[in-house]
Amino acid sequence: MRDDKEKLLDILEAIEIIEKYMQKRKIYNLNEIELAGILRYFEIIGEASHSISQKLKDKYLKIPWRLLKDFRNVLVHQYFDIDLQMVENAINQEIPILKQNIQQIISDLNK
Repeated sequence: MRDDKEKLLDILEAIEIIEKYMQKRKIYNLNEIELAGILRYFEIIGEASHSISQKLKDKYLKIPWRLLKDFRNVLVHQYFDIDLQMVENAINQEIPILKQNIQQIISDLNK
């Protein structure tokens, strides 16, 4: 079974791929395959965050753990009605903050 640190590294990797690919790009300009790839990395973030231990989640309350899982569920179960503006906002506003927080947690775990 994978531990919390490995799951956090999965989240960080997904964030970095989203950032790299979306640098200077808009969600509306992606083709279908590119969009599917970006959404898949958001799913990975949500799935990995959901499986983080409750102990770690309780220690880092500023991470919106439930929101990450809920966003993943929307992408998976309501794929036919995804709000692309919400995805764009997540990329531009939420991902940078989440990245900093995840990096801090990983740093804390390495101590």
